[in-house]
Formats: sequence, structure tokens, C-alpha cells
Amino acid sequence: MSESDYPEHDKLTATREGRRWVGAFLEWADHMDYHVTTTQQADEDSEAFEVPVRIEDALAAFFGIDQKKLAAEKEAMLAALPRRGARFGEIVDIETKGGVTT
Repeated sequence: MSESDYPEHDKLTATREGRRWVGAFLEWADHMDYHVTTTQQADEDSEAFEVPVRIEDALAAFFGIDQKKLAAEKEAMLAALPRRGARFGEIVDIETKGGVTT
């Protein structure tokens, strides 16, 4: 399959270095008690409250990676493995997008 078959994974690969740097900064900030949060409110009559944002979620949002689409692509990759000719006892090399070795 070409890279365009998995666009969210393409984004993941293209942003690897940036995600590493931004992620390291967010981990440091968290360690220093600086936290990324979002404000939520149950309804109009309730008071708003802060909710922490997971580093993984912040990185995905910043780099434009849709985590639901990413999960669906992972499922599609796994579903495609048997169609690639992998038989019981063979090792599928995922790094080469499905090349099979014995």
C-alpha cells in the first residue's frame, strides 16, 4: 500500500521529531507543576471546572492528528495482514508495510 492509504500515520511519521521535542517540553512542564488544561461545564447552571489534558491528546491536537482516524487505520492495517499472504508461523515485517519473512 502507498503512504496515502494511511494519512494519519503519514502525519505521525512526518511530525515525529516535532512531537518528540514538544512532548519533552510538556513532560518537563508537568513535572514543574505547569499543566495543560481545558475548561468544561456540565450545563448552563453549573460552574465551569478545569480538566487536565493528556500529553498525547495535546500533541495530537497541536499536530493535527485525528486519534479516532489513527485507531481506525491501525485496525485496517491489522485486518490487511492476512490478505498479504501471511500464514501461520510467518513473521510479518510491519516496518516494510507487510513484507513477509520466514
